[in-house]
Amino acid sequence: MGTMAAGVTVERAMVLAAGLGLRLRPATDSIPKPLIEVAGGTLIDRILDHLAAAGVEAAVVNTHHLGGMIEAHLRNRRRPRVLLSPEAELLDTGGGVLAALDRLGRGPFFVVNSDVLLLEGPKSPLGRLAEAWDDARMDALLLLHAAAGAAGCDGDGDFFIDRRGTLRRRGAREAAPFLFAGVQMLHPRLFRAAPGATFSLNLLYDRAQAAGRLHGLVHDGAWFHIGTPAGLAAARAENRLVLIEIWATWSKCCLEMAKTTLQDDEVVAQLKDYVKIKYQAENLGASPARQMFERFEAIGLPSYLILKPRPGAESVPAALELTTGAPAVTPRR
Repeated sequence: MGTMAAGVTVERAMVLAAGLGLRLRPATDSIPKPLIEVAGGTLIDRILDHLAAAGVEAAVVNTHHLGGMIEAHLRNRRRPRVLLSPEAELLDTGGGVLAALDRLGRGPFFVVNSDVLLLEGPKSPLGRLAEAWDDARMDALLLLHAAAGAAGCDGDGDFFIDRRGTLRRRGAREAAPFLFAGVQMLHPRLFRAAPGATFSLNLLYDRAQAAGRLHGLVHDGAWFHIGTPAGLAAARAENRLVLIEIWATWSKCCLEMAKTTLQDDEVVAQLKDYVKIKYQAENLGASPARQMFERFEAIGLPSYLILKPRPGAESVPAALELTTGAPAVTPRR
């Protein structure tokens, strides 16, 4: 079953993956933006993982630019079940959803842009959206992020939000404190009297705002917009996997590993995007070395840990200090 919240079950979703990725050229000349990798996973896989964890059973994915590559990549995906919606001509965000509306059910559904990297806060952002949904008041519920310091975004924000969560789009000469994070819940009734086959969701947001039925929820985790090379670089810098090598000078195995396996060209290539940290554990009975061994069930030296940085940490060492109990050390990149 899907996410249950306030009488709403969210079982369907749409991932908007048909864009040309023009601002990410030349990377997107040969690979569609949803297949860009950050910290060892593609953007679309990360989005689908979030949807699966929220209980979504089926996700429609629209395609256009290099759509065959996306289709091949998702062919063996089982959770959620993927329903492709190819677009011979780009339909824009609203038209893309409208074309797939008959496969999105009768109730509210998630819509997620394929160029965002979403890191959870204390709770799942999709679960929070479902919990906040109020069918009597809402036709659209947008996930927002603070505009100040948002990774991969410049500008003056998108929306103001009041105490009840009602949104107002900023005026031409205003600066708004929140931007749209590319994640939302929409109800099919929002698409009644849609303005043609090709249109932006912004037109429907404006209608919902005029009716007082456009609402928002502020994301409490980290977020990155992967729309430009700068945004991609920021996401990769903050979300690179971390490889911790626990070693000691007295271990012959450690010395042998350093001279052979870790010097192999293929291994070096595989690890090039990792943040590498060497943790010297000369006395395995001392803390925090003992704590690390106990927590990660290491049985000898050398031991290798692959970790994701803690969301929101200002640096890799700070993330590791809270994740592993190890002292903060300077990463060797």
